[in-house]
Amino acid sequence: KISQFIVLVAISAHWIACGWYAVACFDGCLTSASVAVTWASTGPVSFFSLSGTSRYLLALYWAVYSTTGVGYGHVSGVNLLEHLYSVASMLLGNLVYSFCNGSITSILVNKRARKLRYQQKVHAVSKYMRQRNLEDDWQERVLDSYEYGWIRNRGVNVQRLIDDMPNAFRAEISVEINETILEKVPLFDGAPITFIRTVANALHPLNLLPGDYIVHKGDMGQEMFFIAHGTVDVVSEDGKQVFASMSDGAFFGELALLMKMPRTASIRASCHCDVYYLTKSDLDEILEYFPDVAEKVHKEADERLQLHLARSIHASPR
Repeated sequence: KISQFIVLVAISAHWIACGWYAVACFDGCLTSASVAVTWASTGPVSFFSLSGTSRYLLALYWAVYSTTGVGYGHVSGVNLLEHLYSVASMLLGNLVYSFCNGSITSILVNKRARKLRYQQKVHAVSKYMRQRNLEDDWQERVLDSYEYGWIRNRGVNVQRLIDDMPNAFRAEISVEINETILEKVPLFDGAPITFIRTVANALHPLNLLPGDYIVHKGDMGQEMFFIAHGTVDVVSEDGKQVFASMSDGAFFGELALLMKMPRTASIRASCHCDVYYLTKSDLDEILEYFPDVAEKVHKEADERLQLHLARSIHASPR
């Protein structure tokens, strides 16, 4: 953003310099005899001995010191037209510089304000955890969560920005973001785009730190999870053994969500992860409006449950 203002100032100075040169040299300044009484003919610099580049730089020099308000140098207007052009250039230059200075100041202040709010929040949370004698490991994890959120979003609540958009537009954006994830879910194969759009609009974001448990084996499931970025591990109940890993585009938790059964495994994040989850209440409400899809989803869930039971029996010791 700041670079745009720099370009604006440079372009303004360039055109003002070109205008200043044209006012004095409307006939090209080919010889000193062809030039009227202007800044080019009366200045202390031997203007006609200069190259074209040097002439431009001299005009640019005048444009910069005039428009920035630092006063006259050794080049100044000597006739009415040049005086009028000088006044117009100063007014325009001060307007451009004032706009740029104000905008840059606003950008820096807002950036600093977000950073300050983040630091105040972290300080308050850190103070609260110390007062509650929370273990150092937990304090570090909480502060790491805040730091990760700041690195990702710089203090901007992206989800709130999306929620403020019109429903139809928000649904289209949700589909664009989550379409790749939802296409990989067998439960939703062949579902109409209206269903996919509604499901995408009902997804909730979740940021995870390394070592965070998403679900524990035996817990009653109320959410289904979709991995947008990162890797999670399927681990034993004590967390010491890793059975499998899942990464971008994978999903889990559909059986506990649809079959009202406990979680069949514990899932733990192995790195910083961006995950979306779909709640049971949201899915049930959506399926009420899509009875054909609801029938297919429950049929697919039954088949996946039978497959899971068969694998469990095969894997159990005999």
